[in-house]
Amino acid sequence: MTDDTLSSTALLTINRYNQVLEKEALSSRIHRIFDLRRDESRLVSGLFLHYFFQGFGLALMLIIANAEFLANHPIHKLPVVYMLAAVMLL
Repeated sequence: MTDDTLSSTALLTINRYNQVLEKEALSSRIHRIFDLRRDESRLVSGLFLHYFFQGFGLALMLIIANAEFLANHPIHKLPVVYMLAAVMLL
């Protein structure tokens, strides 16, 4: 093997090692921020994804509902509908 091959192989190995260290540092930082134990990370990740997609679906539904409402009713009724919905949610 030539010196160029050895140096490129060594650089690849060092780069992979640095990526692993950066990933572990990020992981431990996230665990510290959220006060997580190692065995809780999978559960928390699943819950995070669940609530992310739930919020995304809710946002899409509200966009479509507002568009449908505005297509069939004048815009000055929209604040009244929002206030009635807030009272109904209580």
